[in-house]
Amino acid sequence: MVDGILQQNGGHLALASHPGLGTTFSIYLPVKEPPERSSQRPLSQRLTRNETILLVEDEDLVREVNALLLESLGYRVLQVPDAEEALKLGQNEQVKIDLLFTDVIMPGMSGRELAEAFRVLHPNIKILFQSGYTDDIVVRHDILQTEVPFLQKPFSIDTLAKKIRNLFDQR
Repeated sequence: MVDGILQQNGGHLALASHPGLGTTFSIYLPVKEPPERSSQRPLSQRLTRNETILLVEDEDLVREVNALLLESLGYRVLQVPDAEEALKLGQNEQVKIDLLFTDVIMPGMSGRELAEAFRVLHPNIKILFQSGYTDDIVVRHDILQTEVPFLQKPFSIDTLAKKIRNLFDQR
């Protein structure tokens, strides 16, 4: 999954393992031009308005890659490994969250259940679901049966940028 996301975005993953010392995963993404020199960049990547995205993903490496992609698009990213941590942040009145970007299938509370709980705390929050599972599994979690924004993993940075920008433009 991580390798697919990286390849779609021109990056790659390197792995170094040494007995008794552990394993190191290195993520390489291409350097992006600063905004003032990036008129060639797609419009969807130039429309951030300093929004904050809460990224909820139980797979550490996938969460790190997605956070890097979101930050490269100019978003402020808060990242947590599960719904419980997400709800703690959601209950903190000092933290402003514009978009909940959550995996559909996670241990404990599903992304759908998390979204419903978040809507109680923040009725106007934007929500975007993501999953690497097949459509059949996602349908069984009541995601595709309703009108909700969804991204199938792996996805490109342009697809991610457009999907998020479309959500924010629906204000």
